[in-house]
Amino acid sequence: MIYIYDVLSNFQKYPFDIWEWVETDQVIHIKRINVLKVTKQQLIELSNNSFKLDEKFLDRICNTCEVYTDSNKVKTLPYAFIVMDGYNALAIHYINETKILKSNLLVDDEKGVIQLNDVLQIFDNKFYDITTPMIRSPFILRKNFKVQKEIRQELEITYKNERYDLINYLYFELFEKETIDYKMAYHKILESLQDSEFVNKITKIFELIKM
Repeated sequence: MIYIYDVLSNFQKYPFDIWEWVETDQVIHIKRINVLKVTKQQLIELSNNSFKLDEKFLDRICNTCEVYTDSNKVKTLPYAFIVMDGYNALAIHYINETKILKSNLLVDDEKGVIQLNDVLQIFDNKFYDITTPMIRSPFILRKNFKVQKEIRQELEITYKNERYDLINYLYFELFEKETIDYKMAYHKILESLQDSEFVNKITKIFELIKM
């Protein structure tokens, strides 16, 4: 690992692309942060999943990340670091295994991280374990993610209220197949919410139902 300095981050539950950042986001100016080189597969796993960090690794990075406050003072983030694979980079602020914040980097900041590729070796130690696979599809934009969350809530309410006829109807409209297995239909619809085109389709159906 090696430090990099003066990096901007936008820690969120999901690492949104920089062109999806909005004015209300709390962008953090990082004074210094450790960079860790990983494999391409590891970067994908860390970006798209929830995970638990190894205790020894946590001890190693504890309080090594420093950030500027609004009053231009410096404070530490207990467990924050950047991973990169030589082509892409991701900043991670690990609070615990159920709360992990992530950030993509600005173009120039990411270039600065990638330039460290030749002086870093791939971190061989297994420093994490996946706990929740695929928490967010990388193909869903931020604006669509809000819609996805609302649709998921609508489905959960429909299922909880035992509107199984509506669940089966939605399944038919979406997949053009009839079924009486409402449990299968419900879980199939939820799984398909990872597809942005599917989200748009089910949104239109819900709008028609509410008319």
